[in-house]
Amino acid sequence: MISRPAINTLDDDELLGDLRSSIKHNVERITLDPNQDSRLVFLTDPCGLAVERYKLLRSRLCAMSPQGALVMVTSPSSGDGKTLTSTNLAW
Repeated sequence: MISRPAINTLDDDELLGDLRSSIKHNVERITLDPNQDSRLVFLTDPCGLAVERYKLLRSRLCAMSPQGALVMVTSPSSGDGKTLTSTNLAW
């Protein structure tokens, strides 16, 4: 039998407590006024095909992990659209 070392983990209450203490209570409302050249598709074309593709991706991710998970968007080089994809998916 292989013995494995114990792993120290935080329980949900500790994680939520840390999260709550790190959130500022005075949050200002942010408004965005994108120009027509913006690639934030949820703002520039909320009924377009690109928005539907992001919604489909979100639905598939939620189906894979119904209780939530972390998603890492990565690529081998800069300029591949990681920030754009992350922002549109989060929106």
